Amino acid sequence: MSVPSYLKTSFELLARAFPDGIRDDEYLSVLTMLHPHMSDRNLADLVSAFMGRERTVLNDVYLVGGRIADGASDVDESVRKKLIDAGYDDWAAE
Repeated sequence: MSVPSYLKTSFELLARAFPDGIRDDEYLSVLTMLHPHMSDRNLADLVSAFMGRERTVLNDVYLVGGRIADGASDVDESVRKKLIDAGYDDWAAE
């Protein structure tokens, strides 16, 4: 799967954290975790490429961004652990 060079490390993070893909029940938590560190468009492009979904992911990114702005940032603990174990903290510090 080809991704732009500026999304390469983010794509690799997802590949390490979710080697079998992102399940539907993990999807919004992944967006919520990555949202503070990426532009809306880049996050949508990344997750679209990783999951093989159309750009409708952008609407979900806007949804998550609105929820975060309203103070809701619920992330499933299993998703948080997968991302942290895959190097999330180092990725976020880039």
